[in-house]
Amino acid sequence: MSQRIQNQDIARAPAPAAVIIETARHTAGLAVQDGRDVQFFASHSLFQALDGQRFRSVRALERAVSSLEAAIADQRRTRDSRGQIWRSWEGPQLDGNGAGQPEAA
Repeated sequence: MSQRIQNQDIARAPAPAAVIIETARHTAGLAVQDGRDVQFFASHSLFQALDGQRFRSVRALERAVSSLEAAIADQRRTRDSRGQIWRSWEGPQLDGNGAGQPEAA
């Protein structure tokens, strides 16, 4: 009988009051349950635009964090005149000989 009661108690356990929100690259912040809403507290400067905002669910907050991170990553890319994307932090392209400059003709 005690095993059955323990299982019922586990089923009724409340959801955690706070959840850490992470992406593949950053710890974005903390999601805190506030009544029916979830309020976000940013722990990384990239996500300050979302700090203090309320969301209907943790999943909605995760989508907003992912969208913001993708938008910021896209801003860091530069397009050349042909529309090709390159990153300014990448080093020079090496030719087949391992040199950074093309061979003189």
